Amino acid sequence: MVAGDFLNRFRPCGALLLAATGLLACDGTNVVPVEVATVEVAPREVTLLAGESRTYQATPRGPDGDLLTGRFVSWSTGDPAIATVSSGGEVRAEAEGETTVQATIEGVSASADLTVLPGPEIRLDPSALGFDTRRGTSVPEQTVNVTNANENGQVAGLQMFIDYLEGGVTGWLSESTLDGMSAPTTVTVRPNAFGLGEGTYTAEMEIRSSTAVNSPQHIQVTLAVGAALPRIALSETTAELSIPAFTPTPVPYPPINVTNTGGGELTSLSTSIQYQDGAGWLTATLDDNEAPTRLRLVFSAILLGPGEYEATVRVSAPGASNSPQQVFVTLTVTP
Repeated sequence: MVAGDFLNRFRPCGALLLAATGLLACDGTNVVPVEVATVEVAPREVTLLAGESRTYQATPRGPDGDLLTGRFVSWSTGDPAIATVSSGGEVRAEAEGETTVQATIEGVSASADLTVLPGPEIRLDPSALGFDTRRGTSVPEQTVNVTNANENGQVAGLQMFIDYLEGGVTGWLSESTLDGMSAPTTVTVRPNAFGLGEGTYTAEMEIRSSTAVNSPQHIQVTLAVGAALPRIALSETTAELSIPAFTPTPVPYPPINVTNTGGGELTSLSTSIQYQDGAGWLTATLDDNEAPTRLRLVFSAILLGPGEYEATVRVSAPGASNSPQQVFVTLTVTP
């Protein structure tokens, strides 16, 4: 049974039946398909941001304006650098500019205008950070501003990832944070140098956005760790003594050890006294101006009446990370 014989059971004889290609009559004879006279492309005018997409439709019509179906559509754009189009009519805006989206069906073409505006872009300020510190010391944090380089759209869906130098120490930026999911926001960079040896450490912080056309962007981070600074350590930080009033001879206090618990050499040590009560009743000297050494305190009550007297002894060194250190001194003069 031919196609026409089968279909004639359901259609009156002589009625024209078109399949998807419009090539069969009810009696099974071939007919000439209706030619495409015009093509309509929708939407007619569109404005997109770079990075956005839009699906277009192409409608073919015959000489009488009848809608035709089952026709193959060939898509193209006037400037692929501005916009590209898939075989299904999905247009992606690539870069700022004006172009057209064209549909061709059986040699008949039509086009629609497309304007592409700059899409949202990640801007990092600054995009490189450098830190200098010493072993065993904390590192002040720095911030990077994350903004939209264009007025159009929004830089959203922000994420941060950290890549360390291959084969190098990792984890020293783990306390850093991305403070928001959309711009404007900040990246707070907090290096942790504790446990790191002397040397230079590098990492790259990747900032990604689900909407920015220039995603991802990167922050270059360099951490230089130098030798530890000297650090003053005192075996005692309080000194208390009780002596009778008008004692004629000075009374020494047991020596206080002064050592270096940091790096390098602890030199140029010096002392000073700040009195809270009275004056002149205390002397503070060092056996040497380089650690290790001893701090010697001597009390004198020859001119003091009964009462309690306080003073602070400072031990200083220009190169020490914790200079000055203090000894809080109390002298009780009894009747």
